[in-house]
Amino acid sequence: MINVRIAVAGELEEIYEMMIKLQAGYGRELSKNQTEKERIKLKEALKNKLLFVALSDSGPIGYLLVRLLDESHPHFPNSIFLNDLFVEENYRKQGIGRRLVNFALSQDYPPEYQYFSVTHSPKEPWLTRFYESLGFEQAGVTEVGNIKLTKKK
Repeated sequence: MINVRIAVAGELEEIYEMMIKLQAGYGRELSKNQTEKERIKLKEALKNKLLFVALSDSGPIGYLLVRLLDESHPHFPNSIFLNDLFVEENYRKQGIGRRLVNFALSQDYPPEYQYFSVTHSPKEPWLTRFYESLGFEQAGVTEVGNIKLTKKK
């Protein structure tokens, strides 16, 4: 059975390892400095209860990291940004990513954050369909060409 919930400190290292796989999937090899920044980002999300985890009987198999973007963000001011979504390969196509996103969408966020947002590479058109099936709508592209999607709270 798969459970989805807010991550706890004891799962941080396994989530970090999944984050490395996510970056590698985009062809990115992180420098030591970038690696430390990613660890800090995960710890901050954990502290703020913005790191969600999918668990099997054997441990974490997926995660979703959410960031709260303030009014100064150029693309998504005052939004709840779905930053990283990852599910281990042998657990994909089983609705786990959908459960992680729905869990994040169901959380309480401060009222100044008015909508959800996400971006993805145009090389991954299935992600547009995935997020649209969760109620997101396309909202243009970023200056680097990533697809922007948003959803009202």
